[in-house]
Amino acid sequence: MALSRSGPQITPPVPDPTTSPSVRLGALVAGLAYLLMTVLAIATAFDTDALSRLARSWIDGEAWPADVTSRLLIMVIGFAVIALLDVAIAWGLYRLFKHRRRRLALAMSGMRIIYAVLFLHALTHVAGALEITRSAPFDAGTLAVAMGGLERFERAWDIAFFFFSTHLILLGYLVYARTLVHRTLSVMLVIAGLGYLADSTIGLAMNKAPFVFAPFTFVGEMALMIWLLAVAARPGVAGDDRQHSARSAVRP
Repeated sequence: MALSRSGPQITPPVPDPTTSPSVRLGALVAGLAYLLMTVLAIATAFDTDALSRLARSWIDGEAWPADVTSRLLIMVIGFAVIALLDVAIAWGLYRLFKHRRRRLALAMSGMRIIYAVLFLHALTHVAGALEITRSAPFDAGTLAVAMGGLERFERAWDIAFFFFSTHLILLGYLVYARTLVHRTLSVMLVIAGLGYLADSTIGLAMNKAPFVFAPFTFVGEMALMIWLLAVAARPGVAGDDRQHSARSAVRP
């Protein structure tokens, strides 16, 4: 309540930005996109080493095994959808954090969009390998071309991960707040970003890395997905989210 010459006046409360439709929609889109991405990542995994091992039993001049062609096709389609989901996640995270620090939220989301674009470009190498398996008979030459395409894809993907790593580190900074949940999630995201950065650097420097951090750093992204869905599940309140303070912290 505020006082004035005309008598007491009631100051309307500022709505909690975490319960606004804008913020909850952003959290819902990003959380569901992460959930779908996780399923697709498992379904579209392709072992390039297995391709090389299986090639020893194939006969020159025959058509490529249908299983290889179908797996490459699934990989191209699945990874393309994952790249689009990355854009959806970037959009959702921007809506979630723009009330706190708009420019930093824009940079954080922009890093993920750049990653998605570079990921799609890297995927063209897999599409080239797929075309080889569909249009040319199997022999040592076509195998080398297909394997070369997959290797170029992995190297281009490693370059894209530099931007993804930056995205996670900036996101960890934005998530940080006074609560234990936020601090823990923030640390997990920064560690994940540094882990992906290390994997990319090692992958570009060495053909076969002796150790990768991705299986462990992925835990941070799973924690983020759960947190996003928790924010989206919060009950909403009435009010125009344009009135929210840009300094308001996002709280689950």
